[in-house]
Amino acid sequence: INQLTGSDKLVIVVSARNFGNFREVGVPVTLTLTHAGSSPIKFSGTIASIEKGATATVRFPDLFKNASTQPEFTQRYKMTVTIGAVPGESVLSNNKRTYLVQFRLGT
Repeated sequence: INQLTGSDKLVIVVSARNFGNFREVGVPVTLTLTHAGSSPIKFSGTIASIEKGATATVRFPDLFKNASTQPEFTQRYKMTVTIGAVPGESVLSNNKRTYLVQFRLGT
């Protein structure tokens, strides 16, 4: 399980690589936190542009800025990152990753 210090300064950075043959634009990225007995907490971002063979990042800085979407410190979450499919993409198996995370208070 990945331990993350939760605060309004926490930023989760998602990296995606373009394995295709073309530049892609407007690629959607979703970060979802789930745990049993609770509604999913979802955040969305967009990769503005990514050249073929390049890696691009999306930053999710607001996990703890809104009380209604703030994860609980006592729960373990599945954090799922999904990169949206692009036109002509045939291999989708590498567009999604799931990690087990738990947020803790900073010291």
